[in-house]
Amino acid sequence: MGRKHLWGEKNPKKTPLLVFNRSEQRAKDLQERLPSGSVRIADSIQDAVAQADIVFTCLSDDDAVKTVFDVVLASEPAGKLFVECSTIYPSETKALSEQIFQAGARFVACPVFGAPDQANLGQLVCAPAGEPSDVQKVLPYCENVMGRAVIDLSGKPPESATTLKVIGNSLIFNMVEAVAEGHVLAEKSGLGVTQLHKYLSLFFPGVYTNYSTRMITGDYWDREEPLFHAYLARKDANHAMRLAKAVDTRLPALEVANEHFEMVEKLKGNKGDYVGLYGVLRLEAGMAYEN
Repeated sequence: MGRKHLWGEKNPKKTPLLVFNRSEQRAKDLQERLPSGSVRIADSIQDAVAQADIVFTCLSDDDAVKTVFDVVLASEPAGKLFVECSTIYPSETKALSEQIFQAGARFVACPVFGAPDQANLGQLVCAPAGEPSDVQKVLPYCENVMGRAVIDLSGKPPESATTLKVIGNSLIFNMVEAVAEGHVLAEKSGLGVTQLHKYLSLFFPGVYTNYSTRMITGDYWDREEPLFHAYLARKDANHAMRLAKAVDTRLPALEVANEHFEMVEKLKGNKGDYVGLYGVLRLEAGMAYEN
């Protein structure tokens, strides 16, 4: 995704956001949602890179990042600033940043925390890392544009941002597992999920309550498209466990959650949402996957 300037009243030229998506329909859907003239769809990665001085990328996994940046590095990227928002393994971030700098360009790792609906609302939390002067150029696009807050890692190596992202995601997965286990126990014991949900809303308002709502309303299975795919959760969990192993430690709670993600993927394939681990726990307790 390329962007020359912010779109708004302070920019009278209103240079459009230049967008490229490997799934063209997603780019068209974005174009339809935003004001007329505010988005232009690039014909290719090369087209987007050529016309933008700041290039944001957000891709599904490490292989996708490598594939896209193979094209980028062959597209005369010198002088441009690349802002990489994907969740990839930290050493991959380090290697990519070195390649970008060798090509005469600049690089900031800026993974983001938040679900797709939060991204649509500009409510992500951004974590930019890199040279302070480069991060300063990225910050205007973070708070009050892409996100609601910034964890500023200026001056730290780019891979520190993806390290934070990987560890942060592991905590979210552990929380989802704990809430799902609690709801299964509440139902099986006769307490009922309503009372546990009320407890969560009183003591853990916000993200805990949101995931609890997704479980008890059936949103984890009754969606046309997963909010976040189970296979992507497995990818992120494996990154965290690999990182732990590299420093001679373990994440045993995450290992349990990851086994449940794997089962969701086996049961539901590409339609499996990672919160479907609640359905897996229900199955293990002798209930149906769908509530």
